[in-house]
Amino acid sequence: MSDVAAIVLAAGASERMGRNKLLLELGGETVVGRAARTAREAGMSPVVVVTGHQRAAVEAALNGLDCHTVFNPDHAAGQHTSLRAGIAALRDDPPPPRHAPPPPPHAPPHPPRRGVFAPISRN
Repeated sequence: MSDVAAIVLAAGASERMGRNKLLLELGGETVVGRAARTAREAGMSPVVVVTGHQRAAVEAALNGLDCHTVFNPDHAAGQHTSLRAGIAALRDDPPPPRHAPPPPPHAPPHPPRRGVFAPISRN
């Protein structure tokens, strides 16, 4: 485990887009898969992906990646509920998590650098 965990919020319905943007393919991988893979390549561990809307499809898109998922049954109530579910999934005095929304589709495929992740309080 590193000193930084990643929480990828992947529970939303993408209502404005009309379909789940996290399941779109970009460069041969889904957006949610890219977010999880990039976090691991940046040395973050654990990587927790919070699912909700289209849970099965999102989890299938993560197959084979070094991350684990947690389901947020309250995802429709707002993004804060997914962040809360991700933090709760970190056990045994975890490293401070960093909140990282999935990268935009045009984001380069290299690991994130400083300034990409915003620290949040564990309290």
